[in-house]
Amino acid sequence: MKMMKQCAMLAVFGALAAVTCTAQAQSAGQYVVQYYDTAVQSPVGTVTDPRLSSPTWSYLDSRVVAKTKSLETQYGFQATHMMSETIKGFTAYLTATQYTLLKANPNVSLIEADRTTQASGVQLSVATPPTSPQIVPWTIPYLNAHISRLVAGDGTEPISSLGSKYMFVLDTGVAPLSDLVTPYSYNILPDTVTGDCHGHGTQVAGIIGARDNTSGLVGIASSASIMSVRVLGCNGTGTMGNLIKGIDLATRKNPGRSVVNLSMTLSSPETMSAILSNTMNAASAKGLVFSTGAEHVAGGCSALSQAVWSSGGVVAGAVDSTGVEPAFASAGQCQHTWVPGANVLTFSRTGAIATVSGMGYATAHASAAIGLLLIANPNLTTSLQIRQHISYASFPNGKMSKAGWPISVLSVASMVLK
Repeated sequence: MKMMKQCAMLAVFGALAAVTCTAQAQSAGQYVVQYYDTAVQSPVGTVTDPRLSSPTWSYLDSRVVAKTKSLETQYGFQATHMMSETIKGFTAYLTATQYTLLKANPNVSLIEADRTTQASGVQLSVATPPTSPQIVPWTIPYLNAHISRLVAGDGTEPISSLGSKYMFVLDTGVAPLSDLVTPYSYNILPDTVTGDCHGHGTQVAGIIGARDNTSGLVGIASSASIMSVRVLGCNGTGTMGNLIKGIDLATRKNPGRSVVNLSMTLSSPETMSAILSNTMNAASAKGLVFSTGAEHVAGGCSALSQAVWSSGGVVAGAVDSTGVEPAFASAGQCQHTWVPGANVLTFSRTGAIATVSGMGYATAHASAAIGLLLIANPNLTTSLQIRQHISYASFPNGKMSKAGWPISVLSVASMVLK
């Protein structure tokens, strides 16, 4: 069935919440375009395009490429990204005239103005890493990750022996540190940067999966396979279009059921993106589980938090070592579990020990816990089942959130028992 060209009602936290939609300004700018599925179903012949030589383009469905190339020729624009594994569509810079023509095109379901994404969290300090013994961050015992069946901090790497799922880190990239397992990395940005020229993605990866050995520090899901997809630039910013493309690529590369870490914020957070939600829902149906930090706006949850929730993903709140919400946590009811996010130890992009704080680092702890859950419980088949297990393994700590709700902290050992 063709999607209506209007904002739909989305189920958020078990209740229907109307999506606030603003009229698209018909002005030049970057846009995200989604086709009707029926518009790209007819078989096509061989499609050639120099962009298809890139590994971030080569996987694309030839029907989407052919349709987009046809519109490029017809209207005179050039797509910056194309997507085919989740939504069928593209991103492009459009003039006001091109926008108007595409909006009226019978193949086009939705057009949305692109938005800015921003890495979430800050680095507070760095220190030289010890050669031995390795550091076991306070977050490990706080989450009971040291007494679970997949023990973190005992100098062994049980995840490697069990066969891990991918932990997709959509961020600024991940530096090639020996203490991180990064078998693959992709850069969807229009530059030649390898690794991490900002640092945020490496910090997130260290929290998730730093190896359990005799040096450096250990992550919650030690030695997890980190799949880096670079969607944020050297200044820590990107676009929603980059994010959607990154999710599309991750969906293609997903080996079965994996985690997607979204340690970022989205501009205009009060306005839901139907295209982003459609992308996440399609990716979730193909085995990806999303994780992000709770972000609140007047009257409810941010667009990114809502999109993750509607896909069945995990929206986490943050606590410090005393079990209370830190100053950077906004008041609201979007989260259903709380994990550490303040004064957390991880790696900097140079391999030093960094102290970091922010919702993005709470996201990393939640993602690592989801990864452990997937390994210990391979029969979990939906994102909703996984979120329910995370909620069941979260217990009141006797403190209250800023919104007046009991804070329930996740216990890894409760879902990954010995």
